Amino acid sequence: MCFMLTINDFAPVFMAETSEGRFAFHDWIGASWCLLISHPERPVPACADEAVALAALRGAFLRRGCALVGLVARPVDRLGAWREAGGMPVGYPLIGDSDLRVAKRFGIVPPEASAGCPLSAAGAARSVFLIAPDKRIRLILTYPIGIARNFDEILRALDGLQEGDLHPVGLPPYPAVA
Repeated sequence: MCFMLTINDFAPVFMAETSEGRFAFHDWIGASWCLLISHPERPVPACADEAVALAALRGAFLRRGCALVGLVARPVDRLGAWREAGGMPVGYPLIGDSDLRVAKRFGIVPPEASAGCPLSAAGAARSVFLIAPDKRIRLILTYPIGIARNFDEILRALDGLQEGDLHPVGLPPYPAVA
């Protein structure tokens, strides 16, 4: 049976090595929102597109009090290709998760996945979690390995969640494209 987190579950508590040193995840989030994005073991073409898109929107997330962190199924000392995805620094810490311990806690890979197994073979997806300051998961998106995520949509969802926390309103969808 595969454990799956759902909206309003508490985000897993863990310690991890990152590209910026060791941290306790909940302590690192502090009173901020957090966007956690998972990456496959090796960059796929969609990853470079995402790195550029997220770098362009990084300031917008930070202005909204949302910290960014990536999760990669590699040892921290082997994150070189990830630190400059798309030819530019990613601008946020990367969690080295070579044993898939964190990925399993978030339900990104099945519990039987083993370390060293390529994530695509382990049935992994490229996931997105928006975590509120109370450490509850407020949004979960899952993409196939080769499909780039839409960070404009994730930013729109963050705006909606934050506004909805302040006022009893819903966020309308973007106008439909014909």
